[in-house]
Amino acid sequence: MHPSSSSRLLLAAFRDLAVFEQVEERRLLSTNGGADDLAGSNGHGSDCMCTSCCGFFPPVNVPFTLGGSGLAVGDTVSDGFGGEGDNWDRFSDWTPDDPTYIDHDHGFGTDEEGNSLHARPTTAQFEQFGEFTDGGETFEEPLYDVSETFQLHSLPGADHTIYLDFDGHVTTGTSWNFDPDFPSVITTPAWSLDSDRNSFNNAELINIQQVWARVAEDFAPFRVNVTTEEPPISDLRKQGFFDDRWGVRVAIGPDTWYGPAGGVAFVGSFDDAADEPVFTFTNGTGDGDKGIAEATSHEVGHALGLFHDGQNPGDGEYYSGHNGGETGWAPIMGLGYFTNVTQWSRGEYDDANQFQNDLSIIASSTNGFGFKADDFSGAVSSAATLLPQDENADASVRGTITTSSDADSFRISHGGGLLEIEASTVAIGPNLDILAELYRDNGDGTFTLVDSDNPDLALGAEISGLFEAGDYLLRIDGVGRGDPLNPNPTGYSDYGSIGQYNITVDATGFDDTSPEISDIYLANSNWSSQFLNNLGSEGLGVQMVEDGVTTRAGLGFSNIDTVTIRFSERVQLNADDLLASGLPGGLDPNGFTYDTDTNLATWLLDSPLSRSQLSVSLDPNLSDFAGNTVAAQSFSFNILAGDANGDGAVNLADFGILRGSFNLTPVDANYSIFADFDGSGFVDLADFGALRGNFGIDLDDEA
Repeated sequence: MHPSSSSRLLLAAFRDLAVFEQVEERRLLSTNGGADDLAGSNGHGSDCMCTSCCGFFPPVNVPFTLGGSGLAVGDTVSDGFGGEGDNWDRFSDWTPDDPTYIDHDHGFGTDEEGNSLHARPTTAQFEQFGEFTDGGETFEEPLYDVSETFQLHSLPGADHTIYLDFDGHVTTGTSWNFDPDFPSVITTPAWSLDSDRNSFNNAELINIQQVWARVAEDFAPFRVNVTTEEPPISDLRKQGFFDDRWGVRVAIGPDTWYGPAGGVAFVGSFDDAADEPVFTFTNGTGDGDKGIAEATSHEVGHALGLFHDGQNPGDGEYYSGHNGGETGWAPIMGLGYFTNVTQWSRGEYDDANQFQNDLSIIASSTNGFGFKADDFSGAVSSAATLLPQDENADASVRGTITTSSDADSFRISHGGGLLEIEASTVAIGPNLDILAELYRDNGDGTFTLVDSDNPDLALGAEISGLFEAGDYLLRIDGVGRGDPLNPNPTGYSDYGSIGQYNITVDATGFDDTSPEISDIYLANSNWSSQFLNNLGSEGLGVQMVEDGVTTRAGLGFSNIDTVTIRFSERVQLNADDLLASGLPGGLDPNGFTYDTDTNLATWLLDSPLSRSQLSVSLDPNLSDFAGNTVAAQSFSFNILAGDANGDGAVNLADFGILRGSFNLTPVDANYSIFADFDGSGFVDLADFGALRGNFGIDLDDEA
C-alpha cells in the first residue's frame, strides 16, 4: 500500500558514487571531510532551507549533571546527590508529523508522493582511496555459540522489534513496490561472503553476530528488541490503533535494484501498516561488520524519523566525524564508517546543520517505545549492593546508561586492602564513555570522593588502590570529552554517551603476610645483548638472591649501575624505599621503575660501581596493599671488577679464569661470562685491564 502522508515518508539512501568521488578528494585534505550539503532543516518553524538568510537555532547544551560534576579527590557531597532527573522537556519534541521538518527535493528525484530521494556514500568509493576500514576490534571467535546466531535478542519480550534479516527477503505489496521507479517485486539475496547463498559458514555467522552486537548497542537504551530471529509478520507492521506490537525489517544483502548506495529507507516508516523494510546494501557497505552495522542503524534511524547529520552548506550533508583511535567520533545519522565511536546526536559539533533531538524522537510515542526502565538507581538511598563485606571477594554486574541524565550507583562494603574496579564498555561498537567515581561513605550522610577515572583517549575506566575498611559508593556515568564545537573539534558531548557497561570488582582484602624480597639482580645497563642472552635470569642481570636466599655474594663485573628487586607480592613502592649503602653517588632520582604486573622494581645508580661493598634493604614502613610492612631483610654484596670467582678478592685464581676464556665469545665452549668483566660478549684486553687494575685487592681487608 502507499505510505500515508502523516508518516512523511522520505527515501534516504547512501549517496551517489559520482558525488562522493569529488568529496573524497576534499576529505583527504580536511579533518572534517564529508560531502557538499544538499539537505537539512534550518531549525525554524518554516520551510525555508536557506540557512544564510533564515539562520538556525544553535545547539541546546545539556545542563551539567552530577556524576560528571568536576569533583576532586577529597571533595565531600551530601547524600542528596545522585537523584535521577529527566531533562527531555528542555529539548525539541519533534515527531514525524511536525511540518517544520519536512524535507524538500534536492535534485535526486522524488517518489509519487513528492518526497525527495537522498543518498549516502558506499564504502567502496572510500576504499579506492585507501580510507575504508572495518574499524573496531577484530574477533576471530564468535561472541556466542554459532548455533545461536539466528536466536539473538537484545531485549526479549519487548513489544517492538528491529529484525536483522540476513537470509534473503522478497519485498512485495509495499510502498517500494508501488513506486514506478522500483520493481514490483524486490528480491534481496541472502548475505554471503562467498558464492554459496544457501547456507552460512562460521566466518559469516561470526560476522552476523558482530553486526547484531553493534546495532544492539546503538539501541540498548530503548525498549526495543534487536534480533536476528525472524519474528511473526504481525510484529513488523502496525495493524490499527490498538495494535501495540510492531517493528521494522532490515533486509541485509547485496543491492539488485536501487543503484550505488549503502542503504535506503522511508523516513518515519517504523509504524507502517505494511512490512515496510529498510535496506542495507552490502555491496555498498562492504562485508565487514562495521560497515553493515553503521548503515543498518542509520537506516533504522530514518525509519524512526531521523534525518541526516551533516554540516552547513558547502561542508557536507553527511558528517564523517573527527579524531581517530578509540575515541574517534561521528554521528550515527552522519557517516560512521571511519570512527570507533558513533552516537545519536543533536548537532553538538562544529558547523552542524541538523539539530534534531535523536534520542527524544526515537523514544517518541509515534514509534511506540521509549527508554528502558532504569536498571540501577543513581540515588544513594537506593543504590544496589555490589559487594558485601568479605575478606576476599569479587563481583561483577552489567548495566546500561540510558540517557545523559542517568548514572548508576553501587554500594561496596570493603574489608580493607586492595580494591580493584574495572568498568568496561561493550567489546565492539561502544557508544558509552565511562566516568567511574569511588566515594567513601562517611556515615553522617556525606560522601567523600576518594578516587575517579576517565581516561581521555579510552572509553573504559579503572580504579585500583589500597582503601581502608568501610562502606563505599561506586558511581558510573556516561560523559563526553574534548570540545566538539571547536572549529578544530575534539571529542563529543555527553548527549549520546549512553550504552552498556560491565563492572568487575576484585577485593583481595587484608592478609597477615609481610611482603618480602624474592630476588635481586645486579647489572650494567650497557651490557651487550649477546652477553645478556647467555647470562640468563630473564636478562635482568646477575642473580644475587633467589627466593630470598643469597646465591652469590661477590660480583666481578665493572660499572654495575642497576639494582632490580622482585617482590613476593604487589607493594606500595616509591623510589626512595630502597635503602642502600656503598653507593658513592647514591640513586638516580629519575631512574626508578616499578612493574606492578611482575612486581619487579629497578633502580638506576647515579654512579656505576666497580669496587664497592653494597648493602641493600628496604624502608621498614614499606607495605603491601593490606598494610602489612615488608619483612626485615638485608643483603650485602662485594662488587670488584676482575673478581671472576666472586670471592671478594682479585688474584691469580681470577687470572686463570680470564686466561682460559681469553679471545672467546659466548659461542665458544670455554667462554665464561664471569671473565667477561665489561659484559661486551668478548673476553679481550679490556677485561684484562679491569683485572689488572684491581689485582691484589681484597674487599674484606678494606671493610
